Amino acid sequence: MGKWHQRGARVSSVTGGRWELRPRAWSSGATAIDATGAEAATYEPHGALKRGGEILLAGGGERYELKPSSNWRNRYALWTGETELAAVETKGWSGQEVALDVSDVSSVDPLLLLMACYLVRRFGEDSAAASAAVATG
Repeated sequence: MGKWHQRGARVSSVTGGRWELRPRAWSSGATAIDATGAEAATYEPHGALKRGGEILLAGGGERYELKPSSNWRNRYALWTGETELAAVETKGWSGQEVALDVSDVSSVDPLLLLMACYLVRRFGEDSAAASAAVATG
C-alpha cells in the first residue's frame, strides 16, 4: 500500500480498452482516464462515514451504485436500479486480492467491472491498514 498518489492502477479489458484509474487528491473519489486522456468514469463516495458510492460512466448517463453487502466482510454489490450486476469481495488478510462474481459478463461494461474491483481493493487495503494500526497501537 502506498501514498494516495501511488494508489492508481493501469487496467485493460480483453476487448482492447485501456484506462488509468486514479484516486482523487484529498478525497475518497476516483477517476478513470482513457487512452486519449479523457475522463471515462468517476466514483463519488456516499460520504466520509458511509461505505459505498456511485460510479458514473462518461457519455452513458447511467448511474451505478457500489453498495456494501456484508457488515463483517469487505464485500460489495454493483447495482443499476433494482438489478444487481456483480458481487466484488476482497480475499486474504492484505485486502489486495479481489474475487468477482458476475451473472452475465457480456451485459456489463468492462470499465465498470474494473473500476468496481479497483475500488473494493482500495477499500480492503484501507481496512487492513486500519486493523494493523489498531493492533500495533
